[in-house]
Amino acid sequence: MKGQAFEDFTEELAEQLRSNVVDDRRNAFTDLSRLGVTTRRTIRPRGTITRSAQRLTNSQTLKFIIEVATEDPDTEVRLGAISAAGEWGGENSAKVFSETLRASNTEEELRLAAVSALGTIGGPRSVVGLLYGVENDESENVKLASLTALSELAQQELLVSKEAEGFDPLISSPVPTELAPDPSGAKAINKISDALQAVRDKGQSRYLRIKADDALHHLTALADISKT
Repeated sequence: MKGQAFEDFTEELAEQLRSNVVDDRRNAFTDLSRLGVTTRRTIRPRGTITRSAQRLTNSQTLKFIIEVATEDPDTEVRLGAISAAGEWGGENSAKVFSETLRASNTEEELRLAAVSALGTIGGPRSVVGLLYGVENDESENVKLASLTALSELAQQELLVSKEAEGFDPLISSPVPTELAPDPSGAKAINKISDALQAVRDKGQSRYLRIKADDALHHLTALADISKT
């Protein structure tokens, strides 16, 4: 789905998002989230550690979605809005959901949805929020989801950097901006590795320690491959 057809579809959904009928709002957010997943490779790719995913929806619509994600009285609607903002949001969404993780009065299922959104958006704000989830959240589920999202973002960063190395400057010069390696990515990956090691060594449960160890091994193996 591209061009005007895409814009028309998202605008139609934008109207449904504002419905006074709860079920209509739930369904609209679900549809918008699914659209993000199905078009992820062609319209809006996932973010990496250093780059948040590009937002494509109308800015006013996105602002409205974020407001619903933080204020709607219906939890299911809020969950749908968080998911939709995760699929289509950028740095502003990442900032909001990082704050969601820090709010002690936020329900666990909403914090888990925020973690998922941050893992899709990517970028520096998302990394900071997810590191907070790993290091400070009292819920083992949120800690696990956060470390998994961090590991996946780090892997995405390494894959993008490796892909950039495949460009021959005599044929493709300069390297496309979306593929150019970012020096700050290495620092972020080191921070993520440190966080994973801390959970592996001092995690509150054996299961969490095992998962952190698995993620660390996977990340280390991919880093070694990217150097070859």
